[in-house]
Amino acid sequence: MNNRKLFKIIIDILMAGVSTALMGRFILGDLFHEIFGISLFVLWTAHILLNRRWYGSLFKGTYNSVRVFITAVNILLAAAAACLLLSSTAISNYIFAFLPFGGAAAEGRVLHLFCSYWYFVLMSIHIGLHCGLHGGKNTAEKRPGIHALPAGIVLISVSAYGIYACMKEQILSYLFMRRQFVFFDPSQNAFAFYAGYICICAFFAEIGYIVLRFLQRRETVRRDKSV
Repeated sequence: MNNRKLFKIIIDILMAGVSTALMGRFILGDLFHEIFGISLFVLWTAHILLNRRWYGSLFKGTYNSVRVFITAVNILLAAAAACLLLSSTAISNYIFAFLPFGGAAAEGRVLHLFCSYWYFVLMSIHIGLHCGLHGGKNTAEKRPGIHALPAGIVLISVSAYGIYACMKEQILSYLFMRRQFVFFDPSQNAFAFYAGYICICAFFAEIGYIVLRFLQRRETVRRDKSV
């Protein structure tokens, strides 16, 4: 593994960690929430620079179902991130407080809440795509190893808790704007809160992985039939 690839992995891990931390705004407090938010967009800048070749290839080559799915997730994720940055300037109490956007605070808060949950879900799916593109190479031809069953049990357990955490945190109500304010139990344990969101991330990552593997297999079958 070269230094560039290692640096990209470190950036990706930091982005996932900071993004998860940001979901606990009431745990962090407004000031640290804004500091973490700015840190995330610094990481985003580094991520874009490190992956600039991908952006340059968007209008090159042909698009099959796999490439369409990956591109759609990535573009929607980038759009959600951009909307988060835009809306944060209207609702900031510290870092962007000097900007004259206070009159749009109500609209900015709704947009920020809506985009934050979509961003987290899309980020999680994006992680699953990375697992499918890199960790899942040639797995179809390999026989299950001795550790396959324990790993599968752990994955199913984490995903199951992720489903429970989704319902507990009412994620769907935020994704579809049925709620415009965050309901947070102040007596909630911080560790349990973040453990729940890590499992939610794992659940949506698994969805992204499964969809990608399905599309990859379908493209393989289609390609074999055309030969």
